Amino acid sequence: MPGAIWSRYLSDDGTTTGNKSAIGDYSGAAEEWYLEAAAGQRLHVHRLLIGYEDAGGGTAEEYGNIGSALTNGIELEVRDEDDVVEMDLTDSVPIKSNGQWAVVCHDAQRKDWGAGDDLYTVRWTFAKAGDDILLQPGWKLVVKLNDSFVGLVSHYFLAQGHY
Repeated sequence: MPGAIWSRYLSDDGTTTGNKSAIGDYSGAAEEWYLEAAAGQRLHVHRLLIGYEDAGGGTAEEYGNIGSALTNGIELEVRDEDDVVEMDLTDSVPIKSNGQWAVVCHDAQRKDWGAGDDLYTVRWTFAKAGDDILLQPGWKLVVKLNDSFVGLVSHYFLAQGHY
């Protein structure tokens, strides 16, 4: 499928059937959500869309509206087929708050419709930093979580690109 576009949620096992909703308690041990390029596949990742929903009223200093910043934060990496980190996309500075998403990728906002939950949306367009991310066969785009996200209503990571 050269040139065909794709859109996939990162999951806890890297497959399309794995758990895609990252709202558990991962404070005891880091958990990873990832997308892996299959054998014979080259994935060009154009962007990563992050969406999380929570009760209204979150601030820039907390994550969602869970009452505080994250303790350990969220890290994003690109790893090769041997699980070696090829790119540390957060440069060893994990995302710990709503406001920090805007620092690393600029496009971050809270959507408030006046009643009910708020939705936080983040768009990380990799080409804005120079080029797409290329995942060779066996390479992964990894999101590492090492905090409790139990207070969130939803928490998803959607990668999009072309083959």
